[in-house]
Amino acid sequence: MLKLIPGFLVLCFIFRFGIAQEDESEYELKSSDVENFIKEFPSIRSEFEKLQIVIEREDHEITLPEGINYMNDINNVVQKHGYNDYADFYMKAGTILSAYAAIKMEIESENLAPEYKQAIQEIENNLYYSAEQKEQMKQALEQSMSAVLNASENISDSENVKVVRPYTDKIEKAVEEE
Repeated sequence: MLKLIPGFLVLCFIFRFGIAQEDESEYELKSSDVENFIKEFPSIRSEFEKLQIVIEREDHEITLPEGINYMNDINNVVQKHGYNDYADFYMKAGTILSAYAAIKMEIESENLAPEYKQAIQEIENNLYYSAEQKEQMKQALEQSMSAVLNASENISDSENVKVVRPYTDKIEKAVEEE
């Protein structure tokens, strides 16, 4: 499973995968995007950590010059690694991580089948539940499993997922914290 991903990429993922999922079609990944991300992300993360940008100060205020300097520093880092600017990095990294998460979700959903069967068996063998309770619990479990499988199938058809799939192991290594 994924180890820790830096906070800004988690936000990218949440935005791209959750809120802006309908915009996914706006950016179509190419293999070269994924290869560049794998190659450059560990260095970008390291340089971001060295910047130690303090977004929230004690007085909860940030001046315009400070904000501009922070953004210039961030843009300089990502530009050294082949991105036009932070927005370009954000879009590509968020799209890659969304597709990567979809692939991981698909793998996890495949691993649920044995656990699902075991849970059904435990419900059926429980002497303390009435037949009606057992049926309700089995239906709830079945609906949950169906929802996970449907979501996994819908996401796995994405063109971006198809581009990212061959790089899954390399992406996992690139985003792992050292």
